[in-house]
Amino acid sequence: METATYSQKYQDAATAECYDNVVCDAEGSGAPFWSVEQVLLNRLIEKYCPNHRQADALDFACGTGRILQFIRPRVKSLVGVDISQAMLDRAATRVSDTKLICADIVNNPQDVPGEKDLITAFRFLLLSEEPLKTHCISALARKLRDRNSVMIINSHGNPKSFRALANLKNRLFKSNYQPLPAFSLKDMKGLAERCGLEIVAVSGLGFVPNGIAKRLPAWLYRGIERIFCGRPLIWRFGSDLMFVLRRKA
Repeated sequence: METATYSQKYQDAATAECYDNVVCDAEGSGAPFWSVEQVLLNRLIEKYCPNHRQADALDFACGTGRILQFIRPRVKSLVGVDISQAMLDRAATRVSDTKLICADIVNNPQDVPGEKDLITAFRFLLLSEEPLKTHCISALARKLRDRNSVMIINSHGNPKSFRALANLKNRLFKSNYQPLPAFSLKDMKGLAERCGLEIVAVSGLGFVPNGIAKRLPAWLYRGIERIFCGRPLIWRFGSDLMFVLRRKA
């Protein structure tokens, strides 16, 4: 059976609901991680988009609105873009005063507004294929207003994190071994080069393996993550990397 491409996923209401409730559960089991992710994202916005209260922002591949909901109070205007109307329908229940656009930025870039001071794209890099990844990020780069504008993108598949141990375990004990999807700092450097962008900063989180995280009290997990994500160089071992980029001069 042919595997659905990234653009084909989550196109119906049932799969959008599954994504919202299981894959991207920011209010249930995923709440402790999301609480740390918010702290880091807010730190990066404050530092690299200091005039964010006056910023026009865009969240690409916005899905069901988790990042939209977080960013909306922090910016002047916000647009959410996704290729799935089913995902946007769920996002509409979370955010107000936000324009939601169902668009294919590769084939119809004119449908996505530009002149943005801040662009975010979360949970897109890891599972999207090439050349879709490059085409989308290149198109987003052209939507940045100027050199002071920034893009914040994440990858939740750093191969230098605990995922390396998971891969080793699977290789040793699973007959049908397939490596976990990965997107590294090196991969980001190559993507940025192809898209006319430069990396301004990188941070990381997700140091505690999922199996251990589920057994820890939420307050302890958050404490460990916040200590590590604030340490120089240690971010390189987080499973989730957050990149800040801007257009090259």
